[in-house]
Amino acid sequence: HITRSDYNLNKLTKFLLDLKTKTNCQIILEPGEAIVFQSGILVGEILDYIRGDNNKIPNIGITDISPVCHMPDVIEAPYRPLLMNEPIKGKKVVLGGPSCLAGDIIGKYNFLKNPKIGDKVVFLDQAHYTEKLLQKSTLDTMFKAHNPELRAYDNYGLGWRIDEKTIPGHKIVYHAGWWKGFKTYFFRILNNEATIIVLTNRLKGASFSKNQLLQLIGY
Repeated sequence: HITRSDYNLNKLTKFLLDLKTKTNCQIILEPGEAIVFQSGILVGEILDYIRGDNNKIPNIGITDISPVCHMPDVIEAPYRPLLMNEPIKGKKVVLGGPSCLAGDIIGKYNFLKNPKIGDKVVFLDQAHYTEKLLQKSTLDTMFKAHNPELRAYDNYGLGWRIDEKTIPGHKIVYHAGWWKGFKTYFFRILNNEATIIVLTNRLKGASFSKNQLLQLIGY
């Protein structure tokens, strides 16, 4: 994150200016989550707790937070969000969401004692998933066409592909990603907030086409 206190901004600036000079390209820095880095919290609650056997079954805390819904970067980046007041050592507990999805896992954390039903868990650096620090009008710019060289109905927002043609009157935002044997696909219809996240173990090839995903939700 370029807003991190130890980030070498001078080195980045020199690199970008040199790149611009050599390539004659216009360089745009996306105003991503760096503008709200290390701000905001997400508070959840332990709904159930499964005590493991310290062998094959880990301690599991089921929360009312789903990484798929509330912090998708956990799956797509992936990363492990920081837990407030987590001790350096303690009882290892896997925290996850309430769904039946195998990937609905936030991460493994240390606790001083076994969590109880009703205990609160507080995750740090979560403001980029809220409208607390950014106005909705600012967030909406993420999903507006920004590349004048592309067609308005099939364009790029700030980090998202935008499709305004496939379903008349509806805006679709989507993006794919991969990492060493994993392929992901995020697909959302903004008007009704219908969302599909595809997680696969693939080295090559697409998992689903846009039209196949639309059929899954009735379009």
